[in-house]
This record gives sequence, C-alpha cells and structure tokens, in this order.
Amino acid sequence: MKKIIAIILATLMLISITTACQVSTSQTSQKEDTAPTTTETKDQTAKEETTAPKTAPIDLGGRPFRIVARWNEEPTPGASKYGDFMLERQAYCEKTYNVKFEYIVVPNAEYNEKFMTTTMAGDPLGELWFNPTPDVMPSLMAKNYLLPLSDYINFDHPKWNRAVIQTSTYKGKIYACSNTYGQAQGGVFFNKKMFKEEGFEDPYELYKNNQWTWDKMLEIAIAATKDFDGDGKIDRWGLSRVNPQDLIFSNGGRIIGVDDQGDYYVAFNDQKVYDALQFYYDLHHVYKVAEIWPEDAQWDYGINQFSAGKAIMHYGEY
Repeated sequence: MKKIIAIILATLMLISITTACQVSTSQTSQKEDTAPTTTETKDQTAKEETTAPKTAPIDLGGRPFRIVARWNEEPTPGASKYGDFMLERQAYCEKTYNVKFEYIVVPNAEYNEKFMTTTMAGDPLGELWFNPTPDVMPSLMAKNYLLPLSDYINFDHPKWNRAVIQTSTYKGKIYACSNTYGQAQGGVFFNKKMFKEEGFEDPYELYKNNQWTWDKMLEIAIAATKDFDGDGKIDRWGLSRVNPQDLIFSNGGRIIGVDDQGDYYVAFNDQKVYDALQFYYDLHHVYKVAEIWPEDAQWDYGINQFSAGKAIMHYGEY
C-alpha cells in the first residue's frame, strides 16, 4: 500500500487506493499538525529546529500519480484562484516527491464498477478517486482495500468536513475527506408558471406551514398528470424523477447503519424504509404520476423532461 498517498493528498474529497508499491513507514509516520501557536519564543523555535528529527527525502522516481473522476478535474491555468492554487500545490508535490500527476476520466455509468473491480484485482486505475458513491465504500473499508488517511493526517482541525469524516469512518479509521462544505443538496423543483396556471398551492407556503407532505405532493402530482390530446399517452407527468433513497431519508429511515462494534449493516429492516419504498413503487405503478424512464435513458433524462415542460415537478440536486 503506497503510504505516500497521504502526504500528497489533494484538497477535495478523494479516495486513496492500495497499490503494489510499499514505502517505508518511517517516511510517513508523522501526522499532519494543526496550525502552530503564535506564542513560541525564538529560543523555543531554535531548540525545536535543532532537535527535530530529519526525514529522508522521498523520491518516487517520476512515477505517475493518477487522479480519477467522472469528469476532467485537471485545473486550467488562470481559470480560477482555486485552480491556480491547486496547480501551485501540484507543482510543489511533483518537484518535492518526483511524481507526475495524471488525470483520468471514467464515464459515470462505469465509475463505481471500475473503482471496485480494479481495486479488488490489485491493479487500481488510480491512486486518488473523486467521490465514489457511498454504496461502494463500506465493503472496501471493511476488506482493507483503502488507505486509512487518519494514520497520517490529523483531522481534528475544523477545516475538515465533519459529515464526510463521519460517513467515511470505519472502526475508528478515516478513509475519505473533504475540506469543502459545498455539498450537493436535494429537493423538489416545481414549475412556478404551471403551478399558477393550475391553481396549485405554493410549495414554499406549504413548507413554511409544515404542510408539505408526501400526501400533498401526491395530491398535486395526480392533478398535474395529464393526457392533453387524448391519445392515451401522458403528455405531462407529476414527477419526472424520484429518488427512493431520499424518500427513505425524508421518512426518518436510513440505508446503512453502524452497530456497537463499528460494523456496517443494511438498515432496511425498518417500517420507515418499507413505507418509503412502497410509496416510491406506488408513485410509478399505482398512481402512475412519476414517469418510468426508458431503459436507455441518460442520467439527465429527468432534468430534460422537467425543463421541456413534460413534468410539473422534479426531484434533483443543486
């Protein structure tokens, strides 16, 4: 397992993958410290400089350090301050550790499979991965395929996103991190013009009055789903997209739990989960207000349907 990964960790949510190369633990055993205090005297500083152990320089021999994502994450010079900062840090790492950064793009439909299969085969496609979905993380953490970053980095500093730390911790070890808080959020988008034309209640007001419920959403979706030309085909749906996992969360359920021993388990044995999955099924097959996507539909099919006015509501991230 290549422990130097922890030293040249990028500053977004990245997943470290095992590699065949082994680096001496003496080179990377010291954890990253938090910001030093400003009360040290010159004598103290001088003393620390003379007594601090020296670490042998790390030379990776010009080998590639591969960063894998669903889209091109390579910064463009001059495009943003953040991108320029990343390029500056990248240049520092390349010079300091004699390593060459490479960026690999894997299509969304293949991403999790590539992450799992190449890692478990012992020949990972990359050393760092941007945000594999949570459903692939527990098994890889439990089977020791991932590098525990907390062995080398101190995550006590408030700059680290606590939600990411919590969901990426297994038996006291942290396997993924993020120092940004711009997390995607989900919610129901609605077409204001159509709502007004149909005389539907404003979802904002319903929410403020604690009346935005599954029943109310269903009521609106039923009234909005219409075959305008009478050809037997739905021209406008109540919902162009629904996520079963978000129905579970909105009902107070969860998909994965952690027991007292720190082990993960599937948390579907819960009435809240049953009810959410039943509602998801009913929206599509009983009430028939949520469109069933074509088999060859792309990930943005629901967005496009909503944007084209073929659905009055859409669940999405922003």
